[in-house]
Amino acid sequence: MKKLLKILIILATVLLCGCEKDDDTNTVTPVTAISFEVEQSNSSNDYTSSVKSASLRLKKQDWRLHHDGKTQLEQSIFYDVTLENGEVLDFGFWFIKYEKDASELMLEPDSSDQLNEKWDYISTEVEASNFYKGFDEARVLINSNVIYHTQVNDGFEVDVEKVTVEGEEKSYVTINFDGTAYGFYDPEGESQEVFAFKNGFFRGVIE
Repeated sequence: MKKLLKILIILATVLLCGCEKDDDTNTVTPVTAISFEVEQSNSSNDYTSSVKSASLRLKKQDWRLHHDGKTQLEQSIFYDVTLENGEVLDFGFWFIKYEKDASELMLEPDSSDQLNEKWDYISTEVEASNFYKGFDEARVLINSNVIYHTQVNDGFEVDVEKVTVEGEEKSYVTINFDGTAYGFYDPEGESQEVFAFKNGFFRGVIE
């Protein structure tokens, strides 16, 4: 009888721990972290500063079907970043992927040639390998300046973890980045300010 009682207590403890773990997993709120050192040059207000705070401004995703059968996926996120010196910058990331295999995607109904807003991969594992670590282009954006990347580990390192937020799986993305951001129409930094990043770090849910 005592042996049976011990077994029942052990089973109850295991079940309780499992339930608590599930509850914790379903209520995870991934922390967003942004830090970098930035030097603004070629301006009337040259400075070097670092991030003091950041607030989310916009998340956006789009997709469209190309005539070659590939599905163009886009995902972007933007923050208002306040620096230690008081300057406020528009900062964000933008990813694009031309996905060949639509069977790995979940898309909202196509509304013709216009960009559609909702897409997802069939799993966070596929999303991590195909999109965040296998993108066709990624951009670091600051004000009207940009750094282009066409592969990982080129001043742009990406890692992805799976988290569950309110019962839904999400990609928790970590990005380490550096480089120099030039104007879209001023790639040599001749006519507008230039931003050079050091020790860039981001962690958060982009989707």
